[in-house]
Amino acid sequence: MGLTEILNLAVVVSIGIVAVVSIQFKMLKHIFIGAIVMNTLTVVSYILAGGISGAGMCFLAVSQTSVALLFACRDKKMPNWLNIMFVGLYCGLAVISYHQWFDLFSGTAAVLYALAVLQTKSWAYRWITLANCLCWVAYDMLVGAHLILVIHIFYTLSTAVSIIRERRTTKNKII
Repeated sequence: MGLTEILNLAVVVSIGIVAVVSIQFKMLKHIFIGAIVMNTLTVVSYILAGGISGAGMCFLAVSQTSVALLFACRDKKMPNWLNIMFVGLYCGLAVISYHQWFDLFSGTAAVLYALAVLQTKSWAYRWITLANCLCWVAYDMLVGAHLILVIHIFYTLSTAVSIIRERRTTKNKII
């Protein structure tokens, strides 16, 4: 095992810890902080694994979530024009980085993430994040990003657990 693989393993373990813990938070602001850390580490991991499309999508996710966090800290919603801009950037990057048919999964995951960040309720964020995770699982399997695949599987399961926990503790049974 070379230095790159050891470094990637350390990054992936860090992603896993942040992913499992952060999605359990109740406040969307705190979930956003975890998402920023997790996506930043995922950028590094994809670069080390050679997944440039995934790295680009996660870099945009860091940017969008950082902006959303700034607005959330002021108890404001992001303006629609900004949301539309990020969705456009995700779609543009998906087109530019498209090489194989399975790159559609990273593009779909990115657009789902853009929609998740638009949510003002943590339960809506979690449901869209669950769909996002499933797209990343498919992408990771098809590109052979096995370390990140493990993390996305754990994050998918952790997101499902957080949905179940929130459903049990809330009176709003919509979730």
